[in-house]
Amino acid sequence: MRFTTVVAIGLATIGVHAELPYPEKQPFGYEPAFGEQPMRVRKEWRQLTIPERLDYIRAVKCMHETPGIYRDLIPSSMTLFEDFAGVHKQQTPYIHWESQFLPWHRYFLWTWENALRKQCDYEGAIPYWDYALDAPPNNLKESPIFDPEHGFGGDGFKLKDPFYPLIPPGMPPGSGGGCQQDGPFADWTLHIARGNLTGPRDDRCLTRSINDKVSRDWCTRATEEVIKRQPNYQSLYQNMQGASIQYTQYFGLHLCGHFIVAGPGAGADVYIGSTDPLFFPHHANLDRIWWEWQSKDLEKRVKDMSGPLRPPLDRFPGSNYTGFPTGDITMDWYLDVGRLAPPVRTENVMHIQRGMLNYKYTNPLAKWEDGHELPLEEQTEEEKREFEKAVRVMERRWATFKNVTWGPGGAQRSGGVWG
Repeated sequence: MRFTTVVAIGLATIGVHAELPYPEKQPFGYEPAFGEQPMRVRKEWRQLTIPERLDYIRAVKCMHETPGIYRDLIPSSMTLFEDFAGVHKQQTPYIHWESQFLPWHRYFLWTWENALRKQCDYEGAIPYWDYALDAPPNNLKESPIFDPEHGFGGDGFKLKDPFYPLIPPGMPPGSGGGCQQDGPFADWTLHIARGNLTGPRDDRCLTRSINDKVSRDWCTRATEEVIKRQPNYQSLYQNMQGASIQYTQYFGLHLCGHFIVAGPGAGADVYIGSTDPLFFPHHANLDRIWWEWQSKDLEKRVKDMSGPLRPPLDRFPGSNYTGFPTGDITMDWYLDVGRLAPPVRTENVMHIQRGMLNYKYTNPLAKWEDGHELPLEEQTEEEKREFEKAVRVMERRWATFKNVTWGPGGAQRSGGVWG
């Protein structure tokens, strides 16, 4: 049985999916809250103290030990952790390579953060992973994010001939591909079906394949800077998502963050990329970058929301868009995360420190010791010149790609690759 989306008739401007009815009482006890809330601070992973890192890992494991609420619709989802993966799986053709990509994931992360706090007694905020800190001259595999005791664990074992049916053509292979060998998730069993299926149950390990070449080519501060220099939201989200048509064309930061760790049956599958716990720190980093872009002209950019709601038709062949709007997103578009939380208007997530949201991001370049921020180090003039040179190179790569038409039926054929 394929997991398709049917939009309720008469809800032309509302993204509520008919086969995902909301229960009378939300399972996480969460209702959109407007008004005063304590400010949550999302820190880069290495800015957390060791106890803070361990507590986040504990809470993530707790989510995968708690029975789920989607067994009737996604029989292969066994846990709350997999329910989040299941909702993301179900929404995949509607939240990638189109305009609600960033606001939808912002709300999804907020819902995940609330679930950690309410279901697993987590008191912190989602950490983000700034992979630009791990790009050359640093060594990706030595990143604290992969620490086996205080991080997410490292690589999978090396597969002689890894089967990757859904990777962008031309992408160099990673160094693993098999079951993760160390860390807190090495003993995990994932159950949720692969691809866009709801079942049957497909028990397997968490796979990883760390990819230094992808880190070197795309996961850089220069790529991030090109995103932040875009003039409007539509150009921003297109730049951030890049293209899976060809690795060398314009890979973007979204794909890069997945494929520096992607393993088959996990991150290398667009439908279930969220089964790797690194999905959430990765998408928190994208949300940080969007917020920093918004903050450059805040009053204008918290109102800047545009672009087609449907991705190019060739992105997700066979997906059912019957009844799904063909127009552009508006502030009144409802973001739908199924049973995980009630739908909210896009307008309500545009500012992360007003209304229902109340969080902020730290500066990823700031050093922290024992939970306290230290003064920033100034760049040298030589470092600034080298950085601008790298940005210009990335801008030329983006300029070549951005002329590809976006919107229904307008992009080149992806050949069924990731996204």
